[in-house]
Amino acid sequence: MRILRLIRTRPYAIGMLAAALLSVGQGLGPVVAAAIAPVSPSVVVIYKNQWSEQYFPAFHLFGQVRNDTSQAVTGIKIALDLQDANGNSVGTDTAVPSLEALVPGEVSPFEVILFPAPAGYAKFAIAGVTYARATATPNHAKLPVQIVACSPPFPSSNICGTVTNTGTVSLEDVHVALTLVDGGTMVAQHYANSDASSTDVLAPGDTGTFAIDPTGDPAYTNVLGTGEAAYPIDLKPGSLDFGNQLVGTSSLSMSITVRNKGTRAVAIQRPTAPFDFTATPACPASLGAGASCSIGVVFTPSVMGARGGLLVITNDGGGSPDSVALSGVGVAPIVQLVASGGTDFGPIDLGKSSPAKPITLTNVGTAPLVVTNITTTAGDFWRPQPNACLGTLAINASCVINVVFTPGLPGQRNGNLVLSDNALDTPQPLALTGFGVGSAVTFSPTSLNFGDANVAI
Repeated sequence: MRILRLIRTRPYAIGMLAAALLSVGQGLGPVVAAAIAPVSPSVVVIYKNQWSEQYFPAFHLFGQVRNDTSQAVTGIKIALDLQDANGNSVGTDTAVPSLEALVPGEVSPFEVILFPAPAGYAKFAIAGVTYARATATPNHAKLPVQIVACSPPFPSSNICGTVTNTGTVSLEDVHVALTLVDGGTMVAQHYANSDASSTDVLAPGDTGTFAIDPTGDPAYTNVLGTGEAAYPIDLKPGSLDFGNQLVGTSSLSMSITVRNKGTRAVAIQRPTAPFDFTATPACPASLGAGASCSIGVVFTPSVMGARGGLLVITNDGGGSPDSVALSGVGVAPIVQLVASGGTDFGPIDLGKSSPAKPITLTNVGTAPLVVTNITTTAGDFWRPQPNACLGTLAINASCVINVVFTPGLPGQRNGNLVLSDNALDTPQPLALTGFGVGSAVTFSPTSLNFGDANVAI
C-alpha cells in the first residue's frame, strides 16, 4: 500500500483563505477550449448554502454544480453575487468546483471562503456559470474512495479514507473531493490535496490514504468522496473547425499541439480521426515530461452537410483517452436546369430556324458553380450566344442559355444540351427534341412542259 499524505486545504490564516480555494484546478488540468456562455442543457448549480466560522468572521459559501451537457466539461467558473440582507450587491466572487472535469450528469462540490466578508454581507446569489469542453476523459470511476475509521497518528475525530487506482495506467497528483452531508443535505466540503513530492505516482493497484480535520465544520452524518488525478496531456486547441470545404477536395492542414505537462514520460498511440478527417502525427511513441509534438489534421468531405467527430489520442496518462473536437461542412454546387418553354421545339421546316428557347441555369447548391463548357449534340440544335453561362455562378444565382432548332433532315430530331462543371454529377445532359418538316429530295423545276408534238404512225 502506498501512503499518500493528504491534507485539508481549508487554512485559517488570514489572507490564505480565498487564495487556497482559488488555486484549486490550477495545476495539471485538462485542456480547455474557449469558455462558453451557459446554454440549455448546461452546467448548473443545483444547491447552494453558507455557514460562518465560530471564532473568525469568515463565511463559507458552498454548493454543488452538475454537468447537464452531453460531453465532459472543465474550466467551470461559478460567478457569485455577494448581497446584503435586502438583496443589494456588495461585491462579487468566483468559485471553482473541487473536481476539475465532470462527465455528463456528474456533480462536484464547490466552496468560497469570505474572510473578511464585504461590509453588509448577508447572502449570495449565483450570477452565472461558464465552462468549456474537456479534452481529457475524467477518471473518477477508476479512483474509488472509501471512508474508514481513523487510526493513529490521526484522532478518531478526523475524516480518514483510502483512494485506490483501479485503472491500468499510473496516475499523478491524486486528490480527493469530499462532500459532508447531514440527512442527505450537503453541509460542507473539503478538498484533500497530496503533500507528497511532485513526482509521486499512484500505480495501478496502489492505494493511498488521507486524513482531514473537520474541526469547526457543521454537524454531518455522512461523507462522500470522489478521487481525481492530474491530467498530464495538454491539447491545444481543444477544437478545430474547418468551415466550408468543397466535397471531394482536401483542406489545408490544421495543427494540434500535444504537450506533456506531467512529471514522467507518457506513451502515446497513433491518433484516430473520424471519417472525412485525416490525422498525420509527428509525435514520438514516448513523449517526455515537458515535451511537445504536433498532429496535422486535414478535412476531405465525402458528402454535403455538417461533418464532425472526435480526434482521439490514447495514452498511458491520467484522463486518457484525450480528444479534440473536429468539425467542418461539406459544400458543393448543384445544377438546376429549367426550360420554361419546354425542350420540344415541335415541327420546323427544313432549313428554317425556330425561335430561341430559354433554358435557365441556377446554382441551388452550397458552393459556387464553375461552368467550363456547354455543348449541344447533333447539328440541329445550337446556341446563338456561345459564351452565355460560362464561368462562375454564385450560390442561388441564375443565367439563361438560349437554344435554337434548325433541322437539317426531315423527321424526328433528338439531341442534348450538355454542361461540364464542378458539380458532383457533372456532366449534366438536358434532352432536346424537334421535328424537321419537308422532303428529303426536291426537284427544280417541279414540272416540265414539252408543248405539242406529232405522233408517228
